[in-house]
Amino acid sequence: MSPTGPTTPPPSTITNLRARCSELERELQKTRKELKTLRSTLQRDKARAPPLTANAAVSALSVALNHMLPQALLDAHSEQERLRAQLAHLDALVFCMETDQEGLMNEIWSVAYAGHRGETNASDALSEIRVLVEQELGAP
Repeated sequence: MSPTGPTTPPPSTITNLRARCSELERELQKTRKELKTLRSTLQRDKARAPPLTANAAVSALSVALNHMLPQALLDAHSEQERLRAQLAHLDALVFCMETDQEGLMNEIWSVAYAGHRGETNASDALSEIRVLVEQELGAP
């Protein structure tokens, strides 16, 4: 709003706005007519369509499942292969850990037995066992 009062747009702008408004109203009427025609066509087609029978429903379900099952089976097969490879890897890791553990136990046994036989004194044997365990656990 200007200090002298409300300003009015120039007459050419008002004429353009009126023309555009009339054009939009015609488009709206045309769209409403098209919508009404489509609604009546849809209702007429719905009334003429036969009711869905159990056989038709089973047939439609069969078509949908036949479309979806092959891809689902492929996905399941690829997942199975991935899991099989992961299991083989984990089995190998477990075997390595068990072998390492057996090796450590054998080393500890041999050091303890040497201490028992008197080949080394008991505190040296315990110190060597401590070092072996620390190395296995990753201590510095």
